[in-house]
Amino acid sequence: MLQVVLGGVMIGLASALLMATNGKIAGISSIVHRAFFFRGEESWTIWFVLGLMLGPAMMLLPGWITPPDIDIGWGSIIVGGVLVGM
Repeated sequence: MLQVVLGGVMIGLASALLMATNGKIAGISSIVHRAFFFRGEESWTIWFVLGLMLGPAMMLLPGWITPPDIDIGWGSIIVGGVLVGM
């Protein structure tokens, strides 16, 4: 439970920092799009996406968190991803 709360706090702080420094809302899908198709002034998006990926990896390596045990099929995961992406 504490890990979930701390994760939420870190995401909230990152979102607030992004709003305070760049005036941008942390809409992840648009940030990822900008990271792949960025113009020169939007290079911060690459660092943001890297941080999203490296943060959990940095917590996994020392053993502070463990990967979740997901016991549903790939079909459900894909349908969920498509529904979230719409």
